Amino acid sequence: AARCVQAGLLSLLDAGRIRLDDSNSMWRQSALIVESPGADSVAPLPAHIESLASALTGHGKGPRLASSEVLHALQRAFGASYRGFVHDQVAPSLIKRGLIDRIDDKWLGIFPRVTYRRTARGEAMAAPFERLMLAAASADGCASTTSA
Repeated sequence: AARCVQAGLLSLLDAGRIRLDDSNSMWRQSALIVESPGADSVAPLPAHIESLASALTGHGKGPRLASSEVLHALQRAFGASYRGFVHDQVAPSLIKRGLIDRIDDKWLGIFPRVTYRRTARGEAMAAPFERLMLAAASADGCASTTSA
């Protein structure tokens, strides 16, 4: 779940909805600045990415958030482990498009557990990305061994 949130924050950064304020002062820590969506926005963000932006703007302390405020805003919106982001924001769209299935069961017959499994369609869509990531990882490994 944390990686999904990280990817979502990178999407917000890329869309210009947030930016990093790198303070040069030793008394003031770096912060995240939440930008208001401009009228010149080309396309709306996907709903799960928009939910991250809403969580950050909904903290009620202005557009500048210290790292601890970012953490608290996201945990308040999605839970301490951010699982609410995956279960409530990301997964429903993937399930609706037939890319994953949700499996509700119990671990040790007691503790509720939710897992997701790719469907055949999801596997087919993920395969080219996995090959690309594998190729990039092996190329990176080759580059580091040949340059040594």
